[in-house]
Amino acid sequence: MSELREILATDAKMTILVGHGLFDLATPYFGSQIVLDQLPAFASAPRVKLAVYPGGHVLLA
Repeated sequence: MSELREILATDAKMTILVGHGLFDLATPYFGSQIVLDQLPAFASAPRVKLAVYPGGHVLLA
């Protein structure tokens, strides 16, 4: 997270999308949500978004 904070502070145009499967038991999305909620205000929405898609561990884009 410290590297992500540093990158977002350095590049004001950087945006991040974190994608998770709703039914993923190996890496549950709420773990990422907790971590993303700890980012400072300059790194919050709309610059950093969490997207949860129907599906499991493997997402195909």
